[in-house]
Amino acid sequence: MNPEDPPEFRALRASGATPERVFLAAETRYGSMMAIRVVREVFGLSLTGAKEVMIRAHGVADSLNEHQQNLLPALEQALDLATRHRMYTPDVEAEISLLSPEQGGNGRPVFSGYRPQHKVRGNSLMSGKHVYIGCESLLPGQTVRGYIEFISPERLVGCLWVGREIDVQEGGRVVGRARITNILNKVLEKYDA
Repeated sequence: MNPEDPPEFRALRASGATPERVFLAAETRYGSMMAIRVVREVFGLSLTGAKEVMIRAHGVADSLNEHQQNLLPALEQALDLATRHRMYTPDVEAEISLLSPEQGGNGRPVFSGYRPQHKVRGNSLMSGKHVYIGCESLLPGQTVRGYIEFISPERLVGCLWVGREIDVQEGGRVVGRARITNILNKVLEKYDA
């Protein structure tokens, strides 16, 4: 079919068929995408106008705006479900301290979800996500309990033990410390041979 010259669908229009009727006839024969092209050509519609014809023809809604509004509750529910069931696997529990400006810290609070670097092995840094227990933020000079999920824990096998203190950094600057209180990912735990 050449959508620039759809004579059978022009004839349908000439006989008084609505854009929705022409769309359904074209869709049956050629599929939705081509049917949109046909109604655009035969009725001189914009792409948005042709999409509105499609959703009216299917009985979904009277306009794209109404269709989008009808979808919002389902999208919000799906987003909420995905957020609540996101796989979060912390590697360690720690007492996390943020240095005050007088101690060389940056002087601003950080929030759960903060992703600094951690000096765990030699001079290399490992990014990790902090989730604070019982609070949403950590103020300069404050210490809270929290979890750390390292971005690549497989590179830290046997590097940690309870009581170990690691630097929390932003780039090359130490902004805090984390003292390990529990190792949840046992491959990280150092064993004495």
